[in-house]
Amino acid sequence: MSADTNHRSLKRLMKEYNELNALEAQPGGCRKLHAFEASPVDDSDLYTWDLRLYDFESDQPITTDLKERGLDRLTLRIIFPQDYPNSPPFVYMLRPRLRQGTGYVLNGGGICMELLTPSEWSPATSISALVMSVRAMLLMGNVRLKETARSTTEHDYSLEEVRVCGERKHPPPSPPPSPLPCPIRTPPRIPLPLASTRHHRPPSPDPSALNSHRHARTLPTLSSTTRPMDGPAIPCSRTPERSRRVSATIVESHRCRWRRRRTPPALRGQS
Repeated sequence: MSADTNHRSLKRLMKEYNELNALEAQPGGCRKLHAFEASPVDDSDLYTWDLRLYDFESDQPITTDLKERGLDRLTLRIIFPQDYPNSPPFVYMLRPRLRQGTGYVLNGGGICMELLTPSEWSPATSISALVMSVRAMLLMGNVRLKETARSTTEHDYSLEEVRVCGERKHPPPSPPPSPLPCPIRTPPRIPLPLASTRHHRPPSPDPSALNSHRHARTLPTLSSTTRPMDGPAIPCSRTPERSRRVSATIVESHRCRWRRRRTPPALRGQS
């Protein structure tokens, strides 16, 4: 905790303490005006205060319990954090002990209210406003004393008891259970056929054949008859002699085109 934060918290607590002293200076003091008293337990420590609540309404059960017990107040303890007022204080019952499940008080004496949670706490909340909220919560929860006999002897709530009961009330979250081992059924691996895994490539042509027929386009030689898949042989009009003449004509046509491209445009008409 930085010294600057500690200085701000002490400055705020001193301001609250001076305001409460100003109320005590009025006739009847803070008890007659607001039915409570709040002051540090030790003047040298402003972070630990005692809060005393007086004069509950006559129709409240806690008034009857206090009268039967011979008491006139409920005493609580307030512990302020080092970064107050940015963080809420910690409030718990000190004496007398309360009946379990009443007043929204935990078994160990801890005060359970939304105002004292980090999400709902406001730094602008004063000690007087905090005391009024705690008092209203106790009455709303129908707070009752655990024992009402005058001869009752009991020990006060302690901070250690409050912390232990708070941990039991709100245990730390347990880690999620590990998933049960589930057998995964993997389908059998089916090997692919050998023929499907090979890449069939056409045989490369003979380079000597390509060089010999570079400028000639050779057509396939057809037989005089063509036999379909089924049925009798059908005579074909293209004979080997006619195929050779057609091939020669195509070659001569390619040569003429080649000569025409090599001839300049101005001399094409003279030839």
